[in-house]
Amino acid sequence: QSREYYRQKSQEWMQVDSTPEYLIKADKALKEEDDRVNRYLEEQTKAKLLRECQTEILQAHETDLLEKPGSGCRSMLEQEKNDYLSLLFKLYEGIDNGLEPIATIVKEHIARMGSEIISQRAAALKAAETAAASSGKPSKGPSASENNSFVTSLLDLHDKYRTLVTDFFFSNSLFEKALKEAFEVFVNHDVGKTTNAELISTYCDRILQNP
Repeated sequence: QSREYYRQKSQEWMQVDSTPEYLIKADKALKEEDDRVNRYLEEQTKAKLLRECQTEILQAHETDLLEKPGSGCRSMLEQEKNDYLSLLFKLYEGIDNGLEPIATIVKEHIARMGSEIISQRAAALKAAETAAASSGKPSKGPSASENNSFVTSLLDLHDKYRTLVTDFFFSNSLFEKALKEAFEVFVNHDVGKTTNAELISTYCDRILQNP
């Protein structure tokens, strides 16, 4: 009876609610169901019933929730709705393979954000080369200040998503891996004559020498 009830309710929620709104309702419903079965049912029956409720409320709708236009996982990342992302994590942590699709989206999002920084760097270098060619002067390449600004952008991005992974995804190994692999995607995409790794190393050495 509960399974059919939540099948219908979850379908109704999916039609009218954003992903954050759905998550709030799902969390409330599961807590209420857990309280109810704790009072009236034996342990074995309780576990089975709760799994069925999770299946109908969470598992059956995961893809649609994550991909909902304007409010799904990508939108929550873009809008920095970290509390809702953490609720998403907590709800799907108990679902078989529930976290993998979320971690994949997080990885893709971080990689895209980093690639935008790389693309801006490439465009700035290209513009400088074009300007130098037009003036008949050799290109001097990026200044130390421009290099520092580029590296700072990369490090700030890492700090931002390190906080997300640590504080809101509780250092879960899937999300640790997503963060690492996302950065590998774009940090190894060098633009200009100096590798990104060399720029980061030089920047860090300078910071250490001048604390």
